[in-house]
Amino acid sequence: MGRILLSDVAYDRIKELLLNGDFNESISEGELVKMLNMSRTPIREALKRLTNEDFIKVYPNRGIFIKEVSIKETNDLLDLRLALETFTIEHIADKFTDEDLAFLEKNAEEQMQVRIQGDAFRSVQLDLEYHKYFFKILGNDHFIKVFNHLTDRLYLHGLKRTRKRGLTNIQSIKEHIGINKALKERDFKKARALLEEHIILGKENYFQN
Repeated sequence: MGRILLSDVAYDRIKELLLNGDFNESISEGELVKMLNMSRTPIREALKRLTNEDFIKVYPNRGIFIKEVSIKETNDLLDLRLALETFTIEHIADKFTDEDLAFLEKNAEEQMQVRIQGDAFRSVQLDLEYHKYFFKILGNDHFIKVFNHLTDRLYLHGLKRTRKRGLTNIQSIKEHIGINKALKERDFKKARALLEEHIILGKENYFQN
């Protein structure tokens, strides 16, 4: 296996640790070597890549930390998300199927269940899957790439905040159910309006907490 491929493997595995919530507040390069059973060279290359993508910050002799998202960056990312998602949901009318509706309805049901169970990681994961699904229907690879990057950045901090605050609020899931109802009626303008309201309310809640 070549060195470049090894660095790609290291990148994917470290990012998976981040997104799965298995990355503590900080970790050392030596710990990653043991966890991934890899040499330092590909791990260092992967860490450089993750640093350039603003996922982590490496401090010599201190460790590797998840990089905090500033208020301005959070606001910018949420505005971009709003623009992408509302455009997308309005342009899937000719592609939206009963199977797509079934997926979204099942997702909302699962979200409600995990909220009751108090599973913060799965709750945030399901929420992300719900929103990403619209881009899958649209089939625009460039939209998917941009959305994946911005939601990965927000996801890390959304998971941390959800674990800290707990899972007492089910309002966002009710909003998903409302969007699903509009989609079932094939009222895509209403679905867009509900999705826009959902994201704006989520943004307001994010900054209030």
